[in-house]
Amino acid sequence: ALVGVLVVVHLWLMVDRGFDRGCFGFSDPTPVVECEAVIQSDAGSLFGISNAVWGLFFYVAMAALSFLLGMGSQMAARARMLRAAMVYGAFCYSAYLVYLQATWIGAWCKLCLISAGIVTVLTVLISYELFGKQSDS
Repeated sequence: ALVGVLVVVHLWLMVDRGFDRGCFGFSDPTPVVECEAVIQSDAGSLFGISNAVWGLFFYVAMAALSFLLGMGSQMAARARMLRAAMVYGAFCYSAYLVYLQATWIGAWCKLCLISAGIVTVLTVLISYELFGKQSDS
């Protein structure tokens, strides 16, 4: 989740700079930056709020919930279920955004794809925690 925070903050910085050095911030300036095309499309926000903001909230919440679980909080069962619900929702939304990039936008935001990959890894890890450990008991 903390790597996701770094990706989202980097994306936010690149948006603020107008992608003047490409998606990653070290490329030669080009007339069309695919990340910019994706971010400025209708798919770049949800309910009028940038996906970068949603992503930041998601990753911070995931890290906080994971921290609570690691500390053995009394609300561990609720935190575990909330974290699972959030990651499954984020996985579905990320898959939808990747689909839009492939079919409607025609451009690929590399930072968005990295974030989708992180969400996929989180989904696998949380699924294993929820379902994989039951067979070990």
